[in-house]
Amino acid sequence: MARDAVLSAPLTGDRQEMVINVRDAGGPVMQVTFDVEIEDLTSRSRSRDH
Repeated sequence: MARDAVLSAPLTGDRQEMVINVRDAGGPVMQVTFDVEIEDLTSRSRSRDH
C-alpha cells in the first residue's frame, strides 16, 4: 500500500501521509503513520560553481 501511494503521488515535493489503523476483536491496537516527501533530483538546476 505504501509503495502504491508513493508511486501515485505527484513529484511536487509535497508531503504525503498514510495512516494505518490496526485493530483486533477487542478494538484499536495501534496506529502507524508514514510521512513521505518526494523530491525529483533530476529536475534541480545544477550549478557549475563547486
